[in-house]
Parts: sequence; structure tokens; C-alpha cells
Amino acid sequence: MIDILEPSSCNIEQSSCCSNDTEEDWANCVAGTMRESELIELIQSTGFKDVLCTGHTHYTTAKNTKGATFKATKIASSVLRKAH
Repeated sequence: MIDILEPSSCNIEQSSCCSNDTEEDWANCVAGTMRESELIELIQSTGFKDVLCTGHTHYTTAKNTKGATFKATKIASSVLRKAH
């Protein structure tokens, strides 16, 4: 299970860890939360394609977070080598 920030928790200019001093934002940072779009980009950058958030769960670490599950296909190493 992955814990992600809800889209409305921070504005687009802020990083995953909001910069205000609330305890919840501190907890979000410590828990390693990321926005859904940021996590999809990270998964893609590690050699996966067709990355999809398949759903959200009841899991949460703070008021601004929610759990999510993802599905992705690993790109074959031979294909990745050709790209470099």
C-alpha cells in the first residue's frame, strides 16, 4: 500500500511536503507521501510503463493523505539498454 497526498492538500507550486508548519504536513513528509502524479513519474523513471493508479483505499497517515494501489509493467532490460 502506498500513502499519497490528496490533490487538494497542497497547491501545485508546493512540493509533496507542504511548507507550512502544521503537524499533519510534518507527518506527511516523515511518512514519505507523494502526490499520485509524482509517484507515477517516479515509477516510470525506474523502468516501468503503463503505470496506473488502480484505486484508493481507506489507509491514511494524516488528514491530507490516502492510500492507493498501482499497477505497472516492467520494461525489458534489453529495451532499456537500447534507449541509452
